[in-house]
Amino acid sequence: MIKIEKTLLFIIVLLLFVGVASATETPQEDQSYTNDDTVVSDISTVSQDNKETIKFEEKNLMDDNPIKIGESKTQSIEKKTKDSNLKQDGIIEVHNYTELKNAVNNASSTGVDTTIRLLQGSYNNTGITWNTGGMVLTIDGNGQTINGHQQRVFNIGSGASLVLKNIIITNATSSGGGAIHNHRGTLTVSNSTFNNNQAPGEINAEGGAIDNFQGTLTVSNSTFNNNQATEAGGAIDNFQGTLTVSNSTFNNNQAGIDGGAIDNFQGTLTVSNSTFNNNHATSDGGAINNFQGTLTVSNSTFNNNQ
Repeated sequence: MIKIEKTLLFIIVLLLFVGVASATETPQEDQSYTNDDTVVSDISTVSQDNKETIKFEEKNLMDDNPIKIGESKTQSIEKKTKDSNLKQDGIIEVHNYTELKNAVNNASSTGVDTTIRLLQGSYNNTGITWNTGGMVLTIDGNGQTINGHQQRVFNIGSGASLVLKNIIITNATSSGGGAIHNHRGTLTVSNSTFNNNQAPGEINAEGGAIDNFQGTLTVSNSTFNNNQATEAGGAIDNFQGTLTVSNSTFNNNQAGIDGGAIDNFQGTLTVSNSTFNNNHATSDGGAINNFQGTLTVSNSTFNNNQ
């Protein structure tokens, strides 16, 4: 009996000793992380010029929502760039004429092709000049209207390339292209409408909507209504340039001298699948006047031009 008691006492003492030794041990930390490494595993920083886009990814946590400095975990992980109008597809969206003009000016410094899309808003013209070569600027009107307010809307310089699509330009006025003057540049117009634009005066009063001066102009799926020029080209004047018109309509355009709709002066003009209605010129070419140029017309309709 005494031996059994001694044996039990020995076992109890031994168990107490093992328990005390275990309690005094310090757990070893995982040396693969330091400080905040268990929360933040990846930080990508762009220079201050790009407004510091910072991304945080959270690993091994129940909540997968990212963390933004100074905000809760449920908020966005990215800071917005300076240009809040820049979309992920690279298209710049604008809401008014001031934003459009600023976007065009900014595009000239990028050196890469740029697209600007007009959202619903007010576009009251004060004049835009595009003369940057080596890149293409595309303006998608998105069905919006630019009111020229009796001024020219676009000037295109030598070597510059501009694409206009899905846009309406109205009430622009200037000699040498009421709405647009293309001076040895490249202009492409598609799915657009030009209404009530004028090229008045006694000198260079040509191209009620567009004056193409020794440049390249391509027009497709567009409409020209009620544009006027005191001299030539009620809608378009092509002076020693290359003009291609397809699937377009010219209605009620007027020229004081030649080319109620189009005047081609020593240039190359190709017209296809287009319609000319009720255009008028005082002298030559109620619809089209061709002076010492090359003219090709196919699959087109001419009604009541004088």
